[in-house]
Amino acid sequence: MIIICGSYDVHTDDVAAFVAAVEKVTEGSRKEAGCKTYQFSRALDDPNRICLFEIWADKAAFDAHGQTPHFLAYREATGKLRLTRNIGRYEAKDLA
Repeated sequence: MIIICGSYDVHTDDVAAFVAAVEKVTEGSRKEAGCKTYQFSRALDDPNRICLFEIWADKAAFDAHGQTPHFLAYREATGKLRLTRNIGRYEAKDLA
């Protein structure tokens, strides 16, 4: 299982456009094979910080997601809107 989590800081004037792009990519992504969770939310302490949490069945599903039209459109729309981007990618394995 692949887990993606992180956050984007967005300028106040750009939050509405960023959220509109998020709504579109979320709708398409949740329909993809291998998508277990796809969630954006706002940080409690900063309304301009958008948090991301995704779970994919495997790396192949995650890699395929990165080539979908809705994801590529999201990336194009939000790339110029974000001030910062901090994303972690993890493979879920039991460490015990």
